Amino acid sequence: MKRCSKCGEVKGVGEFHKDRNKASGRRSRCKQCAIEYTKKYYLNNKRKLIAGVRRWEENNRERAMEINRSSSVRWRENNKDKRKEIVTAWRENNKDKIRETSKVRTENLANSYVKWLLVREGVCKEDVSHELMELKRQHVIAKRLIREAKRRVRDESDHADV
Repeated sequence: MKRCSKCGEVKGVGEFHKDRNKASGRRSRCKQCAIEYTKKYYLNNKRKLIAGVRRWEENNRERAMEINRSSSVRWRENNKDKRKEIVTAWRENNKDKIRETSKVRTENLANSYVKWLLVREGVCKEDVSHELMELKRQHVIAKRLIREAKRRVRDESDHADV
């Protein structure tokens, strides 16, 4: 049994966090008081704490990305059904945004769109090189120019008949 230095209650040793630096091997505040203190400290120092995290992420960009990637992958693996619900709901609520993004990717011939075209035509993902993507991009541009020229000729001939 141990007395909490904050609330003064006598509690079981299991109600105190471990601390190798203390003679008793436990912290002086019980877990409940420690949690309350941590929450209050966070609320009072939120900006400072977030700035510290951002500074660490900037100084340790690779490690931060690795941690973020691994925790994201782990969460997705452990929450497949929940993720599917979230993604479905997001897509349902953001149809216009998806449509606009897709339109911009298509019009600007983004790398992901060009790669998708090549894979759709039977090229293996691993075989898609930068040079192949550039050739495909030029091919699409040429097809678009031809289509536009045909449209103009058709429109001109329609106006000449009138």
